[in-house]
Formats: sequence, C-alpha cells, structure tokens
Amino acid sequence: MPTPNSQNTRMKLSARPSDLEPTSDPSARQAIKRNRKSQRTRRHLAEVAVELFEKKGFAATTIDEITDTSDYSSSTFFRLFTDKEEVVFYDFVDLLEQLKAIFAMPNHGNAWVTIRSVFIEFAHLWDTDAGELGLRRARLYHSEPLLYARFLAKNSDWEGEMAKLVLAELKNDQRQVLLSRVIAGAASSAFRAAFRTKFENEDLKLAPCVRDAFDKLERIGEFFQTNPTETPMQLPQGKNRKTPRRA
Repeated sequence: MPTPNSQNTRMKLSARPSDLEPTSDPSARQAIKRNRKSQRTRRHLAEVAVELFEKKGFAATTIDEITDTSDYSSSTFFRLFTDKEEVVFYDFVDLLEQLKAIFAMPNHGNAWVTIRSVFIEFAHLWDTDAGELGLRRARLYHSEPLLYARFLAKNSDWEGEMAKLVLAELKNDQRQVLLSRVIAGAASSAFRAAFRTKFENEDLKLAPCVRDAFDKLERIGEFFQTNPTETPMQLPQGKNRKTPRRA
C-alpha cells in the first residue's frame, strides 16, 4: 500500500497523452500532430453538444444539430464517437491511455501510489483545463439517466483496466486477482465519492477532494481498529433459523 510520502506525491501528467514521450521520428511526430487535431475536434464537438443539451435537452438534441452547429460533417462525428452519449465523455479514453502510459514507465512506484498520484493529477487537470466544461458535463450525466448509465459503464471499464494493470504489477499471479480488483474498485470509489462531493459544492476544487478521499480510504482499517462499534453487527434471523438456547 502507500509509502509514507505518498500523500505528497504528485505525478505531472500532460493534458495530451501524445506528449508523454517526445520523439524525433518524423512519422511519429505526424501521428502526434493528427492526434492533437483529433483531440481539439472532439473537445469542440463536446462543447457544442453540451451547450445544445443544456438548451434543448439531451433527448431532443440530434447528432445532425451538433454537427451543423459545430461545422463538422456527420462522418467526422461518427469517426470520433459512436453516439451522442459518447461525446460527453470525449476525454475519458485519453485519460485511460495516460494511466496505461504511466504504468509502462520504469520506476513509477508501486501500483497503489501510482493510481493515487494519477487520479489526483487527473483532478488537477479537471480543475485547471476542463474547468467550466467539466462541471457542466458533470451536471448533465448526474441528471440524465442515459448519460449516468454510460458514466457508470465508463467507471466499470476503468476498474477493469486498472485491475489488469495492478495484476501485471503483481506478476500476473492469479492468487492476487481479488486483491487487484479490490485496489481498482477502492480507487474508483474514492474518486467517485470525491467527484460527487465536488459536484454538490461547486466552490470546492476537485483535486483536494480526491486527495482527501484517498487519505480517508487509507485510514479506514485504522479507524475501525481504534473505534470498534459498541454493538456488534448481527445477521438477520431467517424464518427457519433456530436461535441457540442459552446454557
């Protein structure tokens, strides 16, 4: 689990995953340039879509309206997104790719510290780069059932990918599958809790909420060891379950 200095660990991420490793290869530089252009296009489509969703409602807004308003063709839209739900989560793939890239770097620290650091840095990017657009998207997918279902599906995908990364750190030892899933699930839950807290109080910054959530998660075991409940938890008695007689 975390090292003593993990609370102060901050791993600087790029807002563009293609910038993580500079290259002198001309073909690679061209690919990076195309990727940056694609990212700008996706963000622009997201900005337009969010504005239309806010004005007209999610259900009433069509993909044709999004493309017409943003001056992009329908073919460009469908090259980047599968449907209008996906446009709201335009940057989720990039962030996941960054997480994978960090895990691929040598000397990145143990799995928990790496995940913690990356999630906190994601929150810093949200606070600085995503800004108002991020908060507007959050309002949408916390109020629109179809978008919230997609949000939960994205979280599930993230947990699955994180669990694979953690298991790889554990030498793909199949005895550690449960542990890898617990770590991924705990990290995902901490981030969602922080996000919900920030969403309910727009004056808060997301990064401190995420850091605090991970701090609290790391102290749960210690809390219950030092603050045992006065009344032990009891299982409910079933209809046919006999209560033992007192001696």
